[in-house]
Amino acid sequence: MESKANYTLIGTFVLVFLLAGLSFILWLSGSNLDQEFDEYIVKFDGPVRGVQESAEVRFNGIKVGDVTQIRLDPDNPNKVLVKIEVFEETPVDIKSYGQLEAQGLTGLNYIQIFSGGVDLPLAKDSDTKGIYVLEGRRSQLDSLLDDGGSVVESVQKTLNSIMRTLDDESIKDFQKILANVEQITSAYRDEPLTAARIEQTLANIDQASKDVSAASVSVDQTALDARIVIKENVVPIIDSLEVTIQEANAALVAFRRLADESTGLVNTTDGVVTDFAAGSLKKIEDAGVELKELLLTLNRVADELERNPSQFIAGEKRESVELPK
Repeated sequence: MESKANYTLIGTFVLVFLLAGLSFILWLSGSNLDQEFDEYIVKFDGPVRGVQESAEVRFNGIKVGDVTQIRLDPDNPNKVLVKIEVFEETPVDIKSYGQLEAQGLTGLNYIQIFSGGVDLPLAKDSDTKGIYVLEGRRSQLDSLLDDGGSVVESVQKTLNSIMRTLDDESIKDFQKILANVEQITSAYRDEPLTAARIEQTLANIDQASKDVSAASVSVDQTALDARIVIKENVVPIIDSLEVTIQEANAALVAFRRLADESTGLVNTTDGVVTDFAAGSLKKIEDAGVELKELLLTLNRVADELERNPSQFIAGEKRESVELPK
């Protein structure tokens, strides 16, 4: 009986030490067995680098959860769905989004949740079927690496443009410009800077300013004269042109009305001419034929009368037949 009691005591102490060690480990890892979590899905457009399951999820730099699953979107393989689990009290609103952030120099990333704004409804309170989906954004480093090719290409194009601009002829022209500048500066360098030269330069500047002032006065006077000319001459001409255009429009309206009336008159005249050609013209033609025949008859009578008027008047002499006695 004594040996059995010792084994029971030893087993009890072992179990107590195991439970104490497990509690100590849980306390060190920060685990909370009664903590409740909310699940969300962060949808990324494109590849997700440096994120793995059990990676941290932070909100404003504070760890609030972990990544529980990474998979492709079944509707679009170019998108990646990352399932996260965060503390229930984490204020994830409907405008919140997840962004990849680098975790030191290890090459690993964690997901940083950013709030969408103030006084927005929470995502878990929205009427959605299933797990709420947050927008996923790439890290700045990933964006820089993805866009690095286009940046290098743009730099290459710029360098090629510069090389084409700095050809041999351009360099020669630039050297000529430098030579001219050197010649001008040498002329001023060789001549001593005296008070008389300074006064002459100031006098030239003063005269140039006076010339500019006079030119501005002339420009103002010219503008005033132009305004007067426009007001006294151009404006009346424009008014006269407007009146003339109005009169021309009235004349065009009257002409259009006259043209319409002329069209009706022409249609009526066409009917009269047609009737005349159909009836009266035929009668005139028959009368002309008869008149022509009458003239021919009168010509023959005149010829007979001129040739032998007595015979024409008395008639032809008839032969007489003597009867036997």
